[in-house]
Amino acid sequence: MATGTGLAPLDEPVGPRSLTGWAPSCDVFETKNEIIVKAELPGLKPCLKKEEVKVSLENGVLTIHGERKLEQTTGNRDHYRLGRQYGEFSRGFTVPGTVDAARIGAEFTDGVLRVTLPKYEEAKPKAVEVSVK
Repeated sequence: MATGTGLAPLDEPVGPRSLTGWAPSCDVFETKNEIIVKAELPGLKPCLKKEEVKVSLENGVLTIHGERKLEQTTGNRDHYRLGRQYGEFSRGFTVPGTVDAARIGAEFTDGVLRVTLPKYEEAKPKAVEVSVK
C-alpha cells in the first residue's frame, strides 16, 4: 500500500520469521499535523498491559509487536474449528523524518490500536504568498 506520507509497510516482516505468525490489518493516513496508524487487534483485552502490545520507533521503523493468546477451554467444551489466528504478531512501517518521535502516542479502544505520529512544526504545510509580476 503506497501512501503520500512516506510511511509505508516494510517489505519483510520485522523480527525473526518465527515471531510473525500473523499480522494485524492496518490503515495509515495523514493529516496536516500528524500521521495516524490504526491496527486491528480483535480478541485482545480492552485494557492492554504494556507487555501485551509494544509500540516502538527505532532507526526510522515504527513497530507494533504483541501476542494474541488462545483462550483456554473450560468444562466439557472442546474446539471444533479455530478460524482466528493466534500467537505473536509484528507489523513494521518506515517513518519519514518529519515525525516528532518524542510526542508519539498510542491508545487502544474497541479492538483498534491507534498510533499518532505528530509532525515537527517545521514539517507542517504552510501557505506562502507568491507575488506575480
